[in-house]
Amino acid sequence: MFPEKEKDKWNSTKDDIFSNVANSLIENYIKNSNLVALKIIFYISKKSVQSSVREDHLHIFEIDTNEIADFCNISKKSLQRNIKKMTETSITISDQERQRIDYISLIPRASFIWGVNKIEIGMFHDIYIMCKEVANRYTNINLENMMKLESKHSIRMVAILERISQYSKNVGKRATYSKDILNGIFGTNYKRVSQLEQKILKPVKEELDRHSKLSFIMQVNYDKAPSSKGRPKAVSVTIDLIDNRPKSKKEDKNKDFLRWVKKIRDEYVNEKLLFYPSQNTYLRVDKQGHLYFDNGTKLSGNKAKEFWKWMYENMDKLEIYKN
Repeated sequence: MFPEKEKDKWNSTKDDIFSNVANSLIENYIKNSNLVALKIIFYISKKSVQSSVREDHLHIFEIDTNEIADFCNISKKSLQRNIKKMTETSITISDQERQRIDYISLIPRASFIWGVNKIEIGMFHDIYIMCKEVANRYTNINLENMMKLESKHSIRMVAILERISQYSKNVGKRATYSKDILNGIFGTNYKRVSQLEQKILKPVKEELDRHSKLSFIMQVNYDKAPSSKGRPKAVSVTIDLIDNRPKSKKEDKNKDFLRWVKKIRDEYVNEKLLFYPSQNTYLRVDKQGHLYFDNGTKLSGNKAKEFWKWMYENMDKLEIYKN
């Protein structure tokens, strides 16, 4: 899939994005694109799901099948089919510090109990602990919203955004990926960056904008020295992390107020804003953004703030809005 020069770069990028002993569990399923299994893992990571028994080196716990099916937005038939598959599949965990690779069954034992809508799951200690670390590792997406994700590509982007969010405060929260690296991340084989943008990145952004605390903006980068005439060739995409958490109504209102003040200062310099009867004069704003009366009196500090606030809340009384 990769040109020779991209292979080493992809291998290092892949490790950087998808590997870490603490989150190897999730990355196995991200790379294998098993979205339902991933949702089941996130459900098990909930604090309310706790092991009460240790038996044959396994943590044993019961889960209500109706609850987990509803939470994961799947049918009970799909739940049973996927858990059965998880008992038959091993995951690979690479531990560089101990210089070893382990192949471990995620769920070595699962028992669906007839008549009571219960499933009893047994997990090895290391895997159980990893499940409980998942919620801490993926702090920027709400578990309930996680269940609503329908695209495996969105899950992969979550991993990228989590990684970018951990960059130092002194470093810009952004990363640039070539076409081949993006194909590797998403398990695709598109020939053009524009295809990745339309087929993968835009749909992913729309889904994360709805469900994730973090989302992104993207910029397509073009070859600075094209080898032929015509339109420049798109060669990479820069991903900039953005905070997608909803702001409080108070914060939104304050931002609207500040935008309005800026608009008045920019567009209505020296125009009549408000007639002030007690001084029989008009209030205006100068080029520096300061309020002043026609009689030469300038407003500053708290007095200016009071007038700005009053005008914002009583726009219909301003001269600039009168017909």
